Amino acid sequence: MAGIAYSGRCVDAGAVDSLLSRNHAEARQTEELLIRRDLAHTLASILGKIPETTDSSQQAPGKPPAGRRP
Repeated sequence: MAGIAYSGRCVDAGAVDSLLSRNHAEARQTEELLIRRDLAHTLASILGKIPETTDSSQQAPGKPPAGRRP
């Protein structure tokens, strides 16, 4: 059994690797969530500043824009 000396005790190297891998995966997941949250806030901020417009080239002649009634 391979071990690592830690504070005067022998710790199983496999357990240490497993713990480090798990911590790395959790840190990566947390980082991805923070990036997604920041992007969502940025996008919401940008969209809040841009007025909604309709593209008249995609609307059928004689019909009001989608979502609107005459």
